[in-house]
Amino acid sequence: LAWWWLVWRGEHASDRIPVLCYHRLTSKADLDSGKIVDDEPVWTVLDETFAGQLDYLHVHGFETLDLDQVLAIQRGERSAPDKGVVITFDDGYESVLRLGAPLLAERKQRAVVYALLEPDAYTNGQVEGIDRICTHDEIVKMQEMGLQIGSHSMTHAILTTLSSEKLKWEVEASKKGLADLCGGEIHHFCIP
Repeated sequence: LAWWWLVWRGEHASDRIPVLCYHRLTSKADLDSGKIVDDEPVWTVLDETFAGQLDYLHVHGFETLDLDQVLAIQRGERSAPDKGVVITFDDGYESVLRLGAPLLAERKQRAVVYALLEPDAYTNGQVEGIDRICTHDEIVKMQEMGLQIGSHSMTHAILTTLSSEKLKWEVEASKKGLADLCGGEIHHFCIP
């Protein structure tokens, strides 16, 4: 029963900031025209739907925050907005750069992308012919377009199955590689 209290308290805390987690986006026009056939619909949102969700946040007074801003709020270095929300994207798909970044920029909204530097064959194969993981240059472009970059490991391995040495490499090499690529420290990590 004690864990229910913790969940309830977390959900009703005055400083609660929800996180909306996405993976990739699909162009409705490409889907409708048959240009792509997306048989993995669980992990994607149509670009038109995502635009509508961003508009909903705007109309209802939500301010999109990056994780540095959330931490500053938690440390008492800045005040929390009346309605704050964090938008995240796991994996760093090219569709986020092509479809999501422009929609966010048009609306002056923020998002965090947890990027992979060396995705494994399984991760690449899941979206083959539909989408792909961003190249290193595209990760930099996402950052230049205002998206915050965080680490999602090197390869997208299931971290709980790895040896201590391999786990350390997945986490540390990703952080260092992204920092070198993006020209600054990487402060945030999302477990794949």
